[in-house]
Amino acid sequence: NCADQAVVEADVIVVSVDELDVEAKLWPNPASVAVMFESNTTINQIELYGLDGRMLSAHTPQQPRFNLDVSGWPAGLYVARITTPNGVKSIQLIRAAR
Repeated sequence: NCADQAVVEADVIVVSVDELDVEAKLWPNPASVAVMFESNTTINQIELYGLDGRMLSAHTPQQPRFNLDVSGWPAGLYVARITTPNGVKSIQLIRAAR
């Protein structure tokens, strides 16, 4: 009987095991001028990728906070890959138009 059937849709977010131990954030998001990366431990590396998968820049702060100037970037979506001694975390970054 068709009345007994239900359709269920769900969004699934896949998180790697490494990401579960990483406390890192960036703000403001969206950003138009600069983004602050912050972690409870040392940030070893920050890699920024376009949605096409190309790495746009890489930074090695070696400290828990890092300020990145994004004022020259085109508006759009980016992915920040943050590496700490506890693992790796990827965060979507929105570069807003001014």
